Amino acid sequence: MKTILTTLLSLGLAMTVGATFAEESGYRHPIQHSTASVSAPSTSDQAKLKAGIERAQKKLHMTFTGVAPEFLGPGPIPGLFEMIVGGRLIYYYPDKNWLLFGEFYTAEGISETQRRLSELQMAKIKDLPLDQAITVGNGPNDVIEFVDPDCPFCKKWEAYAQKRQDLTRHIFLVPLDSLHPTARGKAEHVLCAADPGKTLGDFLTGRIGTNQLKTCKEGQARLKVHEGAARKLGVTGTPTLVINGTLVAGFNPARIETLLKPSKSKEESKQ
Repeated sequence: MKTILTTLLSLGLAMTVGATFAEESGYRHPIQHSTASVSAPSTSDQAKLKAGIERAQKKLHMTFTGVAPEFLGPGPIPGLFEMIVGGRLIYYYPDKNWLLFGEFYTAEGISETQRRLSELQMAKIKDLPLDQAITVGNGPNDVIEFVDPDCPFCKKWEAYAQKRQDLTRHIFLVPLDSLHPTARGKAEHVLCAADPGKTLGDFLTGRIGTNQLKTCKEGQARLKVHEGAARKLGVTGTPTLVINGTLVAGFNPARIETLLKPSKSKEESKQ
């Protein structure tokens, strides 16, 4: 059983790495959100739901001892449960003791799995430690960013963001060590700098290189907070953006434009 579980989790990790490569190549579909309203369950239904979740959790822990979900709840099909493990949404079918890796798609070609994962991720945003993020700008559009100093599409996002004056950016650094060996050193250097926002921008725009990188205990500790925030939100690749409350995976200019509030002209701003 342990060998099977290790294989399954390895497949899940491979899917995560695949998603990261997809983001690096610029191929990443924007996540769509459902707007359908759902009536609240009755007290008796809530009790049944809670009991069902507890039974599923107990059976999961007895069978798959290496799985520690951050969340477990009812899935899209009766008897199936969804859970977040390592930032991914996977499924558990307790009747057969099956772990299921994959996605459910609607007839319209929309991934219900990604929609639901986005929904669960968005609920965590209010708990992100924004006071530990690098804050740049003071515009009406609120953007939370997860970036890697060596990520090519993070560089494109940085060039785009620097041209706008209407953003308030909260930046978390997420060095992808397996892809970018020098990113961690750059991230620590940024967080040790007197002006982290400017230093990060200089790295991303190529104005400075990797000579004489600095490190400090404060920067290392702050980077751990940044990486913890990324794990909490289930970030698996860069750039990941939350623009005015909507999650965008990858640098997708067309999608980003639809989420940013229209910029006011200088005359409107004076009024």
